Amino acid sequence: MLAIAAAIRERSEIPLVAFSYLNPIMRYGTEAFARDAKAAGVDALLLTDLPPEDGASLRKAMHDAGLGTVFLLAPTSTDARIRAIDKASDGFVYYVSTTGVTGTRSELDPALLTRLDEVRAKVRHPIAVGFGISRHEHYQMLRDRCDAIVVGSAIVRAVGEGRSAGAVVRGILGNGSGS
Repeated sequence: MLAIAAAIRERSEIPLVAFSYLNPIMRYGTEAFARDAKAAGVDALLLTDLPPEDGASLRKAMHDAGLGTVFLLAPTSTDARIRAIDKASDGFVYYVSTTGVTGTRSELDPALLTRLDEVRAKVRHPIAVGFGISRHEHYQMLRDRCDAIVVGSAIVRAVGEGRSAGAVVRGILGNGSGS
């Protein structure tokens, strides 16, 4: 992950958020990872399985190295959890569009837009939405309701199929031909 981040950073100043589980970071060593991630050009870390209530020491290590932390909101997040995640996150919060596992989907949760409006009223940070966003219709539905749209599974699938990740993104943003 860090080598990829360093290669991207050589060609781009776009902010990089590393997604990981907690265990690899702990095995690497929290402070060592923070230092090496910063040196590789990473700007923030999103740990998919770290609740903000348990993340104080990790957040400190990341902040000491100059990295931000981002936490996940879910459709099932309570008001108290929304406040905790908003407070613990730097830059933005990541809203998981649906319950269940990630992956490309043909349809998004019908309650997503209503829930996004509810969450928007409770957070101070911008909202990125991800988890199953893989079609132009998804982008059309979300583009005016959030601040960023994450299309990770669609990109991973495209790369696995030997297609260009850029073409997939252009398809999702443009006419839908990349999905």
